[in-house]
Amino acid sequence: MAGGAGGLVSGGASLGGGAGSGGVTGGSGGAAPQPSVTLSVFNVVTREPVVGHDPTLGKLERVELPPSITLLANVPPGTMSVEFTLGAVVRVDDMAPFLMNEDSSGKASWEPAVGEHMVSVKTFAQLGAQGAPTGTAMLTLAFKETGLAPNFQPLSEAANTSWADANVDDVMKPLEFTGTLGDKLPYRIFVPPEYDAAVKYPLVLFLHGRGDRGNDNRSSIYNSKLFHGARSIVSPNFRHEFPAIIIVPQCPDSPSYHEWARWYGSTDAQPQAGLVFADGYYPSHDEPSPAARMVKELVDDTQTKFSVDASRIYITGQSMGGLGTWDITWRWPNVWAAAVPLAGWTDPSRAELILKIPFWSFHSTQDADNNVEGSRKMVDRLKILGGTVFYTEYTDVNHGQTFDKVWSTETDLLPWIFSHQRRP
Repeated sequence: MAGGAGGLVSGGASLGGGAGSGGVTGGSGGAAPQPSVTLSVFNVVTREPVVGHDPTLGKLERVELPPSITLLANVPPGTMSVEFTLGAVVRVDDMAPFLMNEDSSGKASWEPAVGEHMVSVKTFAQLGAQGAPTGTAMLTLAFKETGLAPNFQPLSEAANTSWADANVDDVMKPLEFTGTLGDKLPYRIFVPPEYDAAVKYPLVLFLHGRGDRGNDNRSSIYNSKLFHGARSIVSPNFRHEFPAIIIVPQCPDSPSYHEWARWYGSTDAQPQAGLVFADGYYPSHDEPSPAARMVKELVDDTQTKFSVDASRIYITGQSMGGLGTWDITWRWPNVWAAAVPLAGWTDPSRAELILKIPFWSFHSTQDADNNVEGSRKMVDRLKILGGTVFYTEYTDVNHGQTFDKVWSTETDLLPWIFSHQRRP
């Protein structure tokens, strides 16, 4: 639901012959009531109803909803087509699920303007909305901006890029977290300037690569096209499209084997021992690394300090952070709504622990640092076990170039990430 509508509030429901119900039609002149028609919010990316969001009940905040939604008509048996009327626009859907404003690709989202909107729905037993309606519903929805910049006007791509280049270091605030064992974890945090504690925000965790370990909280820990350039997630255009709280911890570099992931065989003298580069594999340690433990504690702590939607916490990382993304998700699988590992791998024997988490993994055949076989093994294992996993493999970029290509060219990725809610 891009650029404009903040939250939606149902009001003034006029629902056929039923009073105050979710969309019940009624016959006239004492005739038996027709079957009911109700409306619910539908996620057009995951192709599932948005849990807990009924447009006929209560208040729904913009930042609590996925970015790509529409209305779903829940229809009587035998329905062949549904006609949606929104203002002067009439749309007919001849295939279930019956969605308002869906295009042939199934990707269209609902982008209403701020204000009140009357939605009218009619169901038919014939294709093309032919014949007499078998059910009807009408609903008035009022949209308001909540937790977003009021009266926002998108910047040009050039202006948005210039803003990101000039301001990213200022909006990524440096802080330090103290873990339960007294150890320290430097991190950066982005909180949208329009933050409103009355509504809930998604939380994104980003894990950097091995070369940026340390304790100086330097800006290179978020040296990624996720934060820089035209598609910067903290830029005005993208933080309005995908408002979120973002945390970027810095992995300590002492001892020298300290990483986001942990495996057997690594020592201070030989930090890479235990990694089987030729196969893209390592035997994962039963205990998390101290850095991973602190990251989990940082995520928990952030939820106590800010209004976070616990069902929409996402993790991504590149290189060492890609390994960490795999590793941290299986250690705490009940936290993450979606995960995006870039050029990383893990222990495939842990795959059964993360079957409920949607993954989109990226790697390149030209990667000389982390063997592409690692991603292939994990993705194949998840598919065999019935997990939800997408895999994109590049052939024209090296290890470092993979990260830039992902965040600057994969335009479906951010909508895919933010459209997920954690599965119960």
